[in-house]
Amino acid sequence: MDVLLDWITTEGNYRKWKGGMKHSGVSKESLCGLINGRMIDAGITHRKNDNIREKIKSLEASFKRAEDWRANTGQGVTDEGDLKSAVAKLCPYYDQLAPVMLERAST
Repeated sequence: MDVLLDWITTEGNYRKWKGGMKHSGVSKESLCGLINGRMIDAGITHRKNDNIREKIKSLEASFKRAEDWRANTGQGVTDEGDLKSAVAKLCPYYDQLAPVMLERAST
């Protein structure tokens, strides 16, 4: 997961994934290949491009659930610690993903 999170949170990569650089000619398949190459370099050899694509979709879905919940006033949670805990249960990687996924949502 660390390799994937590192790639997603590197400046510009998530924008490429979401198609923000349409004229670059980079497909999701080629981006998955790039990520897979980094995983292989890290000793993770059992992943396929489809696995990577599905994992990114899963991260996006859990982030969206957490952000929707948080944006709706935390469903009545007032304590900051409880709020962070509840968000972390919905998306364990929320704090890492927020800078890139919230930026993308606002553009």
